[in-house]
Formats: sequence, C-alpha cells, structure tokens
Amino acid sequence: MFNNNAPDKKSFIDKAKADRLRREQERQQQRDQKEFEDAVRRIQRAWRAGSRRRRCIRERWLEWDAAAGYEVVGGTAEGKVTPQPQKMVTLDLHRIVGLFYLFSPEAKQGNLEEPAVVNRFTHLCKLLLAKTTRNDGPNELATIPYHALLVDARYSDNAIKYLKLMLTTCWRRVCGYESSSTSTTVPSAFREVPALYLAGSELRVLLQYLNMKNYVLTAPQIFDTTQLLSDHVKLLRKRAEDVRKDVTSRGMYAMVGHGMALRVNRIVKLRSAAEKHQGGQMTSEEVKFSQSITLWITAVLRCVLLVVEAEAETGAAQAVCVEGPNNGSTFDQFVLHVLSIPLLCEYLDAVCLGMLKTAHVFDRTVARIRVADPVAQSLLKTLEGNGCLFLLGNLVGLWPLQTGSSSSLLPVGNKVSSTLSSVTSNAPSTALQSPSIIDTIPPTTQSDFIQAATRLLVECQFYKSEKHTLTHQQYHALFKWYSGKKFDVELIPVTHFDRLIRQIEHLWSRRFIDTAFAGVLELKNEPTSSHSPPTHSLQSLSLKKHTKSNATNKTTSASYTILAIDIQNACRLYTMLMQTFPKHRGDIMSRLAYAPGLIPQLWRFMNLLGPKGGMHIYLEAAKRKGGDVESEPLIEILKVFCEACGELFPTLDDEEVYEKQSPFKLEELVALSSFLNQFYLFLLQKSIFPITDTTSSNLRQPKFKSFDAARSLLLQLYDRDTRRPFCPPNHWLLISDPRRPFPLPNILAGMSSQPSQFLTSVREADPVALNILSSVPHTVPFATRLDVFRDYVAAARAAAPVNDRGVVIRVRRQYVMEDGFRQLGRLNPTQIRGLIRVKFVNELGGWNLWLVLRMEKMCAEEIGIDQGGPFKEFISQLTLLAFSPAFNLFSATSITHLLYPSLTSITHANHLELFEFVGRVLGKAVYEGVLVEAQFAPFFVAKLLGRHVFLEDLAGLDEELWRNLLFVKRYDGDVEDLGLTFATDEDVFAHAETEIWTMWRMTFGCQFSTYLFSLPQNGRHIPVKNENRIEYVYSMAHYRLNQQSKDQSKAFINGFKSIINENWLKLFSPPELQRVISGEDVDFDVADLRKHTQYQNGYFDQHPVVRALWQVLEDLDSDDKRAFLKFVTSCSKPPLGGFEFLQPPFTIRLVPMSGDDPSGDSDSPIRVVKALFGVGAGEAAKGRLPSSSTWYVVVNSCENKLITYLTGNDLFFDIRANSNAMCLIWQL
Repeated sequence: MFNNNAPDKKSFIDKAKADRLRREQERQQQRDQKEFEDAVRRIQRAWRAGSRRRRCIRERWLEWDAAAGYEVVGGTAEGKVTPQPQKMVTLDLHRIVGLFYLFSPEAKQGNLEEPAVVNRFTHLCKLLLAKTTRNDGPNELATIPYHALLVDARYSDNAIKYLKLMLTTCWRRVCGYESSSTSTTVPSAFREVPALYLAGSELRVLLQYLNMKNYVLTAPQIFDTTQLLSDHVKLLRKRAEDVRKDVTSRGMYAMVGHGMALRVNRIVKLRSAAEKHQGGQMTSEEVKFSQSITLWITAVLRCVLLVVEAEAETGAAQAVCVEGPNNGSTFDQFVLHVLSIPLLCEYLDAVCLGMLKTAHVFDRTVARIRVADPVAQSLLKTLEGNGCLFLLGNLVGLWPLQTGSSSSLLPVGNKVSSTLSSVTSNAPSTALQSPSIIDTIPPTTQSDFIQAATRLLVECQFYKSEKHTLTHQQYHALFKWYSGKKFDVELIPVTHFDRLIRQIEHLWSRRFIDTAFAGVLELKNEPTSSHSPPTHSLQSLSLKKHTKSNATNKTTSASYTILAIDIQNACRLYTMLMQTFPKHRGDIMSRLAYAPGLIPQLWRFMNLLGPKGGMHIYLEAAKRKGGDVESEPLIEILKVFCEACGELFPTLDDEEVYEKQSPFKLEELVALSSFLNQFYLFLLQKSIFPITDTTSSNLRQPKFKSFDAARSLLLQLYDRDTRRPFCPPNHWLLISDPRRPFPLPNILAGMSSQPSQFLTSVREADPVALNILSSVPHTVPFATRLDVFRDYVAAARAAAPVNDRGVVIRVRRQYVMEDGFRQLGRLNPTQIRGLIRVKFVNELGGWNLWLVLRMEKMCAEEIGIDQGGPFKEFISQLTLLAFSPAFNLFSATSITHLLYPSLTSITHANHLELFEFVGRVLGKAVYEGVLVEAQFAPFFVAKLLGRHVFLEDLAGLDEELWRNLLFVKRYDGDVEDLGLTFATDEDVFAHAETEIWTMWRMTFGCQFSTYLFSLPQNGRHIPVKNENRIEYVYSMAHYRLNQQSKDQSKAFINGFKSIINENWLKLFSPPELQRVISGEDVDFDVADLRKHTQYQNGYFDQHPVVRALWQVLEDLDSDDKRAFLKFVTSCSKPPLGGFEFLQPPFTIRLVPMSGDDPSGDSDSPIRVVKALFGVGAGEAAKGRLPSSSTWYVVVNSCENKLITYLTGNDLFFDIRANSNAMCLIWQL
C-alpha cells in the first residue's frame, strides 16, 4: 500500500490522527449541544412550572384575599392593607385559616419571612378577633366565637390544630422584628437596626386565646347543637388546656425571654445615652419609643402570666422539672426565661409590678429556689451562673413589693419607685384579681428570701474562677473567668453587670441589714447591779417581741432557736455575697460593721447560744478532732462577727474603748479576747497538718482561711492591749513554760537551763507547735519565743556556707555611712548574714587594726585590749548616724522622739537604696544580737510585722490632725457644713493637692504588701457627709500613717526582711520587736551580770577587787547603771534574756603596768604575777584608769589602782564622760 518513501507514510499517519481528533471533537460538540438543549428544556420546564405555581399561588392568594376581604393598597402585596367591612361567617373564617396554612407551608413552622404573607397573617389575626356569625343571613345576630368549633364534632380536630398554629405564629411575630424598619416610632439611633415588633393584632390574639377564662360558651354561641360534643363544658376546658400546653411546648418562654431581653436592652441604651450626654433627659421621640416598649412588655407579661395562672389552677405546677431548655413546669420555664432577663424588674411599670404581685411570682419563685430538692437543683443548673445572678437582681427589685415598703431599696430614677405605693395598696385593673389556688401561697418572709438569695449565690460559685483554666475560658465582668455557656453579647452586654451590681447592692443597704438582723438588734440587756459582774444568760437577755408575752420557757427557747437559724442564714448570705463579689467585699463588710449596735449585739447573742451559753458551742466545735469546726451549724455567725468586728475595732479611739466603753464594755472585750485566744488555739491543736518541711525555722501558716478574720481580730485586741492594757496579767498566755515564767524579770534569778516541753516540740519540728508560733505567738511566753528566735538564727548560721575569712571592709571614721553603703550595699543577703570584718583607717590613712592608740581624757589616760572584730562598733556608729534626724532619713515625733521614715528623705538622691541598706544593717544587728539604741514609732514597727495600726497612733505623729479628725468623727451637726472633701494639701518642696478617696475599705490590719489605696481624680469633688465621715477620718489617718512614706517604708522593710526571715518576725508583737532591737528598758540585774562574767589573767569572782566592783555597781542609781552598761557594751539596755546572751561575754581582765617587764609583753607571766600581788607597779601605774573595749566587752584594770578608782569618784566620772560617745573611745 505504501512505497518505500518514508515521508508519505508519516504524512498518512498524521492525517489519520487529525481526522480522528476532528471526529472526536465533533462528537463532543454534539454531546455538549444536546446537554445544553436538555438543560434549557429543563430550565424552561422548571420556569414554566414555577410560573404556573406562582400564578396558581397568586390566584389562590387572590381567592384567599377575596374570601378574607383583604385588599392590597398601592398595587403591591407589600403595601398596607385594609379589611373589607363585611360580616364574617364562622365557617368561612375556619376555611380561611386552613387555606392560609395550606398556601404558606413555612407558616406551619411559625416562620413568616415574606412581607406579603406577614401582612396577610396580620389581617387573619384581625379576622380572628372580629365577630363572626353562624351564617350570612340578614337576620343572623348571634355572635359565634371561633373557639365554638373546638366542641363541634365536624370541625373540632382541624379547629384545634389551626388555633395552635395561629398562637405559635403569633408568638414568633410578637417576640421578633417588624417586616420593615421604616417605622416612624423608632428613634434615629435605632433606624439602622431591625425594628422591633411593639404592637399589633397578633398581641391581641394572644391576650384573647391564652386566657382560659375566655373559653366559655353560652347557649346562643353554640355553633350547632346537633353536632355538639357531649359534656362540652369540660371538653372545651380540656381543649383550651391542650392549646396552652402546645404553645408552651413549642418554646414560648424562650421566645418571650429573647424578645424581652432585646427590648429591655433598647431601653437601657436609651437611658444610658441620656444619662451620659443629655443629663438624664430623653428626647420626646425617645420617650415615646420607651413607652411603646413598656406597653409591649406589659401586654406580653400579661399573656405569660395567664399561662402561669392557668397551670397553677390545674395543679400542673407540681410537675417535675426535667433538665432542658423547654421542659419542666410552666412556672419553671417562666423563671428560667423571663424572670432571669437582665435588669427586667428595673424597667417594669406599676401595672407589670402589680400583675407580678397578684400572681405571687415572688413568693412562688422563692419557695421553688430555697428548698434543696431535685426540682430546684435542676432549675438552678439550667440557669447557670449568669442566670442566677440576673434572677437574684430581679428578685431584689421585687422585694419591696413583697414588704409593701417604700422605694428605698429601688434604684434612683426608676419609675417603679414613684408608683410603688399605689401598686402595693391597690392592684391595677389589668391584674389577675379573681381568687385562685395561688392566692393560698403563704407570704414570703425575709428569712425565706435570704435563703433563696444564698442558694443562688452558692450556685454561682461553680461557674466562677480567679484564674483562666481549661473549664473557665470566658472572661466575665464579675467572675473574672466563667465556665457556663457562651452568652450573647447582644443580649447581655458588659454594661449590664454594672447595673446588676446596683440592683444587688440593696442586699447590703442599711434598711435591709436592719431588717435581716432585727431580732438581734431588738435584744435588750437588762441592767444589773453595779457590784455584780455582767452576765449573759437567758434571764438577763430577752427579745422585745416576747417581753409582753406570757409564753413558757419552752416557747422562749424555741424562739431563740428560730432566731439563731435566721441570723445564721443572714450571715451566710453576706458571706456568699463577699465571696461572689470580692471587689465589693469592703463595702459589704463596712455596712455590717457600722450598722448601729449590730456588732456588740451579735456578741451578746452568741453568748446565748447552746445549752451552756458563753460561746461554749464554738469552743466545743474547735476541739473536734481534725478541726472539723465547719460542722457547727451556727459557725457563719461567728465568721461574720469576727470580720465585721475586725473592720469596726480599728475605728474606735481610746476614749470610746476605755472611757465611754462603747460599743463594747471592757469586760466584754476581755471575754471576747479570752474566747478568741482559746478558740484559735484549739483549732491549731486539733487540726491535722501535713509535714512538708522538717526545718523548724520554716513557720507554716495553718490552712484556716475562713477563720483568718478571727485571728486578725484576736491580734487587734492583743495589739490594743499591749499599747494600753485592759486585760488582767497573764491573760494571753495559754502555753505553760516552767523554765521561762512570766513576766521576764523573774527569769533572771538562776532558773533551770532545761528546755520546756513546748520548746522541745518546736525544735523537733512539731507542726502544731510551729503553727501556734506562726499564728498566735502571744500565747507562748516571750522568753520562750526569744529562745525559738535564737534557735532559728543558729540554724540559719549552721546552714550557711562556711567562710572563715568572711567579707573585709575598710571604713574611714569620718565616712562611716558612705564607706559602709559603698561596700556592703553590693553584697547579697547571704553575704551580709555571714562573717564581716571591719578595718578602720585613721585620718592619716594608715590601717591599724592591731594597734591600740591611747586617748587622753581630762588628763586621765585609758587603755584597752582589742580582741578583734570591730563590726559591733561599726554597727553602732552607722546606726547612730542613720537614725539621727539630722541625717534626714528618719524623723522623730515631736513629743516622744520616736523614729519614722522622713517625708523629705528625697534630698538624698538614692534615698530608697539607703533605706534598704539601713534596713539590712538593722537586720544584721538583730541577727548578731547587737542592741541598737534607736526607738521607732509604734506604727512603723507595726508595719515591719504587718500588724494593725490604730487611729491613736496618729496622735504621736501629728497631734493637730488627730484632734481635728476626732472633731469630725464626733461632730453633732451636719458634717457637710464644714466644707470638707476627700483631699488634703501637702507642702513638700512644692504645693501639691493629693486625692485620698478610698473605696470604703479601710486597710488597717492588712500586711504592708496588701495595702489597698485608690487616688481617683474626683476625690476633691466628693464632699464629706455624715454617712461617710468615718471613711474620711480613717482615709486621712491611713494616708498620713501609711501612704505618705509608703516607698521609704517599703524599701526599709524589704532590706530588714532580707536578713531577718519574715516568719521569725511573726514571733513578736510590735513592742516585743522593739525590745529585740534595742533591749530591755529596765535596769540590769547586777547579780545576773556577775553570774555570766568571765575573768582573765588572775581575777576571779571572789577576788577582793572584783567584789568591790560588784558592791559599787549594786549601789549605783538607775542612770549610772545605764551609763556603766553603755560604757562597757555601747548600749544602755541589758540584752534580752539576761547577760547569758551578751555577745561577746562580759570579761574583767587584769592588765599589768607597762615598764615592769623588759620584754614589753603585757601578758607575760612575770607581769601578771606582779600585778596580781601589787609588786613593781611604779610611776607608770600612777594616773592610769581602768578602760573598756566596746568591740569585745572587756574591763581592763590594774589591781592596785582599781580599789582607789572604785572607792572614789573616778568611776562615775569615767562612765559619765564616755557614755555618750562610746564609739569614739577607741581610735583604731
């Protein structure tokens, strides 16, 4: 077929391929064309079918319009409609309703989207409300309601089906939006958002057909007597109940809740904008819109309450609530979806409130919630945290209605407050007035309401967290982190929570507190004889409401039991409020603390509890094994009392406590302190603590967070007693210590050196003993605690790295502060705790640590022996300079000359670093047992310990301010007339005004690191009034005592605590810590000094010269004894615990005269023997006096000269001349 020509073969193959490809393309084009034509045909068929369907629907709708008398205005289905004025036959209406749902299948689901269908449905509702007749005859006059078909045998099934569909569709329309947002009633601010449905025939249909009382038929209203079902009255009632149940089962309450929330939010936005920009005044357009929403809420609430009342009448309220959004009883659904709407009750008018009151909504809600049963638990679980909060807010808003009180508990500006009296006196005509089953519900007492509120708050705890966790991932304005379902920001904006707090804060208003604790406040204390001690018993205390009754003792006891339960519930409420709203804890506690007479009456009432009285029930609870004190049913009363009393007690000045004895008598304070002392000690003794650290120096706080307030109050009472005693001696001691009896001066007379049992327990790291020292150290004798402190220091030294060389610093005497700060300031705390060697340099710059330079004084030469380690002298010189007011780091009070941080210390460029350095130096002195002469102001020492600061402490700092504040506190007139504001003027280098407005939470008694103090810009615009005068007084005192020198104090305390462990400091009270720093403010015991004296080079205790020394010291007066002690130790006060703890020990050393031994060695045996027997003391001994070394406590003497020295006036001259400058005796 082919020749041998290769190109011909290739061209043939290429042509065949091209032809094959062409044919394939043609076939593909044919297929595509066919598919296209098929698609076009299908589209045409669908379009024609759709066109026919639309034409059919349009024709059907036209038929429906004709039958229903519906006329379209403007030629479009979306236009306005007007019904044809004609008489409607009942069967025609029934057919029209059926056709409507036949032509609009989406309406069966309640979804109306097309405006034309919406308008037709509105017209249908109008027809349903219109009067219909049996037929269209001219003589037909009887009006037949649509529900007459419910009992007609022919139409009953369809009629009930259509009525259910109609009501469900009405609810969706009523709770949703309008079909158009061009309504002229909507303010301009909401024109761009969908317009809400506010009024229409749909709402009237609901009002008509949800009222079970409208389902009645008279004889003329029966459609056809021949087709009437038997027992039609009961049957009609049953059919009506079926309709109601069907509507509620289709999510009616959820729709109502959503719709109400949207409309309440609109009102909130309007009023918030008006308050912010228009001074609280809304425009006429906004007022009209707000009134329309209020009318809508009134109508919808009326519909809902009709359903609620119907269920109560049929007994369905006993149905068990099943977990789920649309299950459970009708009233549960009402509470879940309607009563928990945010801020609902804040914007209800008098008509709505009247309906709620008549329907006993408040009573039923409280009764449902406060009972701990599965039904209530399921309801609360479904509500979750936010729902419980907003339900509580609405219940608080309804509480004044229940009590019939004035509007004192309602928000300012709420329309409810202006019409509340009319609501409580006469129910509105639209309210439910006929007698019903719910009228038999007993009224809710305040105790019932408190239990319900507490239950809601307890439920909130499961959904809140201070930290972000896997379960708490939503930020919450009140809870910080929230674990409930994610809430719609449109329905619950963040601003709602601020308004919610304004609702709930009425629970801690003065009026509510007074009524909650009315039973306790009405307790009266009958006067007793002035010669007999006050007693607290059922004979001396009684309730006013029982005084006129002749009830038996059994009745009285039962009354006290009921009252105790009520008070326990009230205390539990306020505990949960503070736990739920920690930011408002201070405000809540302040309201309780300053309620007139409440706190002392609580104390007196608690003494009545139990068969024995006298707080025995709480002491017995504390003694329970494992510290199970929480099982005591009335423990919340004690908790609230302790916290409130701890808030009140710092505000009492000395005149109130000691002279007026108000609000507590001194005997009551003694009893209170005794109880708290025992109570907390029992808690520690009976509790089980896991031992996580066996180091005895690591004090661990017990895990009694709920009783921190009790311990805080106990320490307040103890601090007040140490400042000005009101308790008998040994009142605070509960731990016996045979080796260390109290008070301290008695321990200096040769007691046994065996440690006490308690001290042994501490050294063995017994957790109970350690926690007693950490929490209530004052129950242990001071001497024992001092031993423990020294044990801790010794343990710290033993645990420190060994460094025999230590740190060597070189100090010029003229620049002690500069050289010390430069060289020690860079060391870390561990190095400062270690060994530090000081080398002094003289004016010529020569280092002479090992040389003794003689110093001539009044022609009398002193000699001394340096045994090394001049660090003690360095500490003395540095602290003398640092604490001198002239140096301007510290100032001194005008009268007592006590030290506190200077407000003008900023003159030092690095003043905060200097404060920290001086704090470390003082800590080192305490660590080494070196006493310092500095005496600090009590409030400053209290800061070191994180203890309580009282108003009286201000008297020593600024007496004029203290007197002025007391004047304001006790002013009988209107304080506002004084023209004071929450601001103060301070002149420190420049005039400056400082805001001192606080958040009503006084921070006395808090640790320094936890001080809370706010300085908002509007403090100068907040006037001082009678109701906030206490806040002003203690804000000023707190500012003056704590805030002005906050930075300086913080730096000093940080430095001090870097050396002295904070847990070690907890062993002491402020006065005790001052004693640890500067020693005992008493004359030293010569016998104790003699007992602990060491002798060298031949002297001994019974040596005639030594006995002469002790005789002279015994005869010295107080001033000379102090001068002598300062002469030999550089401090005029004896060491704590006696001279056993003097470091280094007091030593008397015989020093031979120079020139007696050619070797020149003063310690050679030949010179010592000559000196001992008085041989060879030539002219060199004349005029030489004994001297002292302040580096190491050594008295150096020549025997022959010492007797003359002691019997003359030279000793007095020497100690007096040198006592004020002991640091300058040695120029080494």
